[in-house]
Amino acid sequence: MTIRKLGKVLAFCFGGPLFLVLLAMLGVKLALDRAPQYQAEIKEWLHAQTGFHVSFAHVSPAFRWYGPELYFNRLELRSKDDQRVLARAAGGRVAADIWQLIRSGKLLAGRIEVDSPIISVVRLGPSRFAVASEIQLGGEDSSLGSLHLSDLPAGKLIIRHAVLSLENWNAQLPQLTLQDVNIVVHRGARELALTFSAQLPAVLGGSVSLEGHAHGSGDAQSLAWDVLAKARAISFPGWHKFLPDYLANLDSGSGTFDIAARGQGATLARADA
Repeated sequence: MTIRKLGKVLAFCFGGPLFLVLLAMLGVKLALDRAPQYQAEIKEWLHAQTGFHVSFAHVSPAFRWYGPELYFNRLELRSKDDQRVLARAAGGRVAADIWQLIRSGKLLAGRIEVDSPIISVVRLGPSRFAVASEIQLGGEDSSLGSLHLSDLPAGKLIIRHAVLSLENWNAQLPQLTLQDVNIVVHRGARELALTFSAQLPAVLGGSVSLEGHAHGSGDAQSLAWDVLAKARAISFPGWHKFLPDYLANLDSGSGTFDIAARGQGATLARADA
């Protein structure tokens, strides 16, 4: 085979897939350019997917290095009857997974970001909570043991500079507000990664951060995990009020500490403080 023929074969093998990629990207770009004309249809689609109404002032399309995205300005999550605002955010963006589009032909959200949301969480019981008053989590019979990584949506969720209000925690602390809350959750094929940081209310003092990973392909009981938690300048009397059943002897002082732990499922293999 001559050098020229070899070059033609390579151009056909690699040029064909590359052409399909460019064609798919062009189609997405053309669809994005028309997105502002279909705001009503976008809202109806989001309502059909979530059961909640979503409103926004304006939608702006863009094509980023990680794929196409839609940015929603002044985003609101509304109640199922569309009568109340459950949560507000300065903006939010939804980016498509371009590689999933190329592999399967399905346009799925691969990256969701929310900017400066204001979120309220109400404690309904020892292990029951309501996020934005209508989304209930936990319960006496709830269990994570049968949860699989594949049950969680793939991709990345990013929440930046949120204000999180925790209400009805207990009689001593009926309301707590966390400032500058940042959360990043990423779920891959065999891995879940989480980072969290927040400025605590004055009664608790200081700040906290957490970084955790889980690995595996089975249910939660079979996943290997590791966690690093950090607390800075926390108030022991405040935490005594926050967890009176567990921190009964911490009634004065302040502290800074790091805790690293690893294990599998519900089994703790090692912990260092």
